[in-house]
Amino acid sequence: MTLEEEGAYIRLLSYCWQHGSIPADPVKLARLIGKGASTTLAQEVATMFQPPLDSGSGTGGVLVHDKLDALKRERETFLEKSRQGGLVSAEMRRKSKQTPSNGQPPLEPPLASRLEPKGNSSSSSTSIVVERGREWPTLEDVLAYADRIGLAAWKAKDWFEEHEGSGWIDWNHRPIQKWQSVLNRVKTKWVADGSPMQPAYGKQQPKKTNDGKDSKYDW
Repeated sequence: MTLEEEGAYIRLLSYCWQHGSIPADPVKLARLIGKGASTTLAQEVATMFQPPLDSGSGTGGVLVHDKLDALKRERETFLEKSRQGGLVSAEMRRKSKQTPSNGQPPLEPPLASRLEPKGNSSSSSTSIVVERGREWPTLEDVLAYADRIGLAAWKAKDWFEEHEGSGWIDWNHRPIQKWQSVLNRVKTKWVADGSPMQPAYGKQQPKKTNDGKDSKYDW
């Protein structure tokens, strides 16, 4: 194959990929190749193409390229398979957002429940206020959970009041999503500190005497 034939062949392959076939007539084929191509060149390059299998059903006058058609079908199959896979993945993501991990339908609280004040020490309600998937516990919720994990009530209340005042965000200014997990870490630190049963600021420390010894009576 000469360089001229190779260029004409590549141009006809591109046309065949886009339109599915090329003209079988040498004059039309030469005009399609362009650049002043002769009908002799067109006839020579046309031998690299084949008549369609259903040439007897009104498709005469054109040529196809069997390998090119096979590659095109393979590509179309791949694209369709990828499209179907994308649809399945999108549906799975949509369902995972709508259904929590416990399999229950998502909680859609009424507007009033999202705007009601969060629990405090004077409230008898133990309901959890939910807003955009975040759980804000009441003091009763925190104390009940602290009793379950063995955390001192004063420490649990202190933690509750701290986050109630900060809007339930952590030290990195990120919204707290699972408050039970955070309270578990608080309990771990509390145990590491010796499990004090009252806050340090509530204890009176004995003053030191001149000789450095503690005085029982001089506070």
